[in-house]
Amino acid sequence: MIVRRENYQGTIHVPASKSDAQRALIAGALAGNSAIRNIGKSEDVFNLIDALRLLGAEIDLSHGSALISKPIVAPFSGRVIPGESGLASRLLIAILATNAQDVVLDGKGSLRTRKVDVYSELFPELGVQIETTNGSVPVRLNGKLSGGEMIVDGSHGSQYISGLLMALPLCEKDSIIKVENLKSRPYVLITINTLKEFGISVKVMANDTFEIKGNQKYQATDYLVEGDWSAASYWIVASALGYNLQIKGLALNSLQADKMILDVLLASGCKIKNENDGMKVEGSNLHPFEFEASHCPDLFPALVTLAAFISGTSKIKGTNRLYNKESNRAESLISEFSKLGLNIYEEDNSLIIEGMSQLNSAQIDPHGDHRIAMSVAIAAMFIEDGVSIGHPEVVAKSYPDFWQDLNSLKE
Repeated sequence: MIVRRENYQGTIHVPASKSDAQRALIAGALAGNSAIRNIGKSEDVFNLIDALRLLGAEIDLSHGSALISKPIVAPFSGRVIPGESGLASRLLIAILATNAQDVVLDGKGSLRTRKVDVYSELFPELGVQIETTNGSVPVRLNGKLSGGEMIVDGSHGSQYISGLLMALPLCEKDSIIKVENLKSRPYVLITINTLKEFGISVKVMANDTFEIKGNQKYQATDYLVEGDWSAASYWIVASALGYNLQIKGLALNSLQADKMILDVLLASGCKIKNENDGMKVEGSNLHPFEFEASHCPDLFPALVTLAAFISGTSKIKGTNRLYNKESNRAESLISEFSKLGLNIYEEDNSLIIEGMSQLNSAQIDPHGDHRIAMSVAIAAMFIEDGVSIGHPEVVAKSYPDFWQDLNSLKE
């Protein structure tokens, strides 16, 4: 795939949030008789649907919606494969643990290197035997999650916390989770909000403590999935750097962590305009920024592209959140943007980017990472001789229509 500078302009309709969709699909599959609308087209979502069907759910797809007529059936046994999704795997492992009879959760690609150590440490104390493969999937589970009081290390990310919040309401005992060093807090709040929509109550207490009553039941719900701020971040950056784009389909009151890109834009001197049910960004006279991205690590790739074209030194903190993604995303960003002539390096848990007005043409390897491919593509929109991006199909993990949307902006 070759992308180069052209006169891009027009409207982007943001795809559905795969993060929101996956939470809702699992909740709907626990409830039954639910409709999850605007599920999007990402591979992660359809792989999750296949996994839920293996667990007994009956799900029909119609006009962008998943119609769930029958819920998943416990006890859980056999083998479940939710593709390459880290979120789906960590949510499902917790759900399966509520009533596991020799069930195995496996995965594909990079998922087989992504760790599930938090569950390995926690489950044996809660009545569940767990066997991992070098700390990753395949994972074998036996037993019933008991609930109770627990202390959980949140430094490894929020997906484990979200999994527990979804599973513990199904346990007989009441539970209290005390999370130490919680990262990606907004994603936990999204989970709690989704649970509320499906009739599940979680009490948020002080100091990242959560109280969950046992013996709760998921209620049938008609749920609308939000537009994806993660996917939108690339077009938002393209708009901030000078293209006349209107981005539609975003909820400005969203709890999604990646909405924090608006804070970066304002700090960099951008003006954000909301008109005709869409958003435009004006970014003349941009200046460097410093941003703490520990709670929204998926913004790193788009923010690197933004910083690359702002003269001066920008700093994005929280690179420790990038090591357990589809690639080692810190290394991938440094490797590929360096090929474009950018001075980018890691220092003190941060990416340091020395921006410049012009980047070079190059051949890029996205390292199997959808977000690397998309961030480089946006950078290439500002490079006269263009950039050749290998394995463009990797964007299907989250945004299958990315290249189609990019081409639609050409005059």
